[in-house]
Amino acid sequence: MLFSSHELETVERVVSHVVILHRGKVVALGLGLFLSTMPATTLSGFGTPISSMPPLFQKLSYVNPLRHIVALLRSVYLKGVGFDVLWREIAPMAVFAVLLLGISVWRFRKSLE
Repeated sequence: MLFSSHELETVERVVSHVVILHRGKVVALGLGLFLSTMPATTLSGFGTPISSMPPLFQKLSYVNPLRHIVALLRSVYLKGVGFDVLWREIAPMAVFAVLLLGISVWRFRKSLE
C-alpha cells in the first residue's frame, strides 16, 4: 500500500477545505464585483442621464470616477473637445488617483511594520 488510510484521510480533508474555501472566495469575489460595479455603472450616467436622477443620486455621482470617465469619453468622441474643456473631468480623476495612491502606500508601509 502506497499511503496509509490515515494519510489518505488527511489529504482528503485538506482537499475538501481547499475546495470549500475556493468556492467561498469565488462567490465573494463575484458578489463584491456585482455590488460595486452595478451602482458605479448606474450612477455614471452611461445608461441614463444624470439629470434625470433624484438630487441625492446626482450628488453621489460626483464621487463616482466612472461618471468623469464617461463624460470625458463623450466629450472626446462625440464633440471633439480639447484639453481646455477636459481638465474639468481630468481633475477629479487625478484627485482620486492621488488619494488612492497615498492610502495604498500608507497601508502597505503599515503592513510591513
